[in-house]
Amino acid sequence: MSSCRNYLEKKKLSSLEVITLNRILFHGGKVRNEHKSYDDESIAKILEYQRKNKMTNIAVASVFKLSRNTLAAWKKIKRLDK
Repeated sequence: MSSCRNYLEKKKLSSLEVITLNRILFHGGKVRNEHKSYDDESIAKILEYQRKNKMTNIAVASVFKLSRNTLAAWKKIKRLDK
């Protein structure tokens, strides 16, 4: 439970922090993806993680438990924003 303390003491959590906290509390049990949503900050962090580690969409999707198609859509949207 001490690993949760840092997250629980924050006033505001990002989407990634909520997902991480959920994994800690429920010991990595089955994740239901249909109700996940990510804020812009979390999307940027995931895409930056992919870029820094030179990972494919499939590899990143496996790490963050999301669809590779979701990653492709995020990249397309971010490219259009520039």
